[in-house]
Amino acid sequence: MVLVIAIVAGAFMPIALDSIEGVRLRSATRDVVSLNRYARARAILDRRPVAVLYDREGGVVELLLLPVQELALGPFLDSPAARLQEDPDFGSDQIERLRRRQLSTHVVVEEVRGAEAVSDTWFVVYTPSGMTDPHTVILRDNRNDRMRIRVNGMTGDITLGDGR
Repeated sequence: MVLVIAIVAGAFMPIALDSIEGVRLRSATRDVVSLNRYARARAILDRRPVAVLYDREGGVVELLLLPVQELALGPFLDSPAARLQEDPDFGSDQIERLRRRQLSTHVVVEEVRGAEAVSDTWFVVYTPSGMTDPHTVILRDNRNDRMRIRVNGMTGDITLGDGR
């Protein structure tokens, strides 16, 4: 009886592990989608630009509420995005952190097409009108499965797709 249970468990183990890996990528996708929707809503409601930062090395997606007059991200561009994470006082009088999500250790931000980049961090800015540059976020898990998240810059609509 024990042998039968062990054989059945061994047969289903790879299926269960694949399912867990897929959940991590889907969860990271949901985080990125919800953060983009939240960034757009906050930009409109607060009438201030909101930056979405995608940190490849740290696996972090972060939202920053920016000063109204700083659409060009002046102080932000002068310093790497990592400095914002290392120095909690940097820009504290001008930049407010809204949200921060750590993606699963098994999921990385592979690329953000259509976004500006500083070192290993990409960023897009939602303006007070709710518009942003159209961009595509590509997430990859440790099995090399990918999820493509396309953001329409005019409407904020988000579409999902597998692969590249």
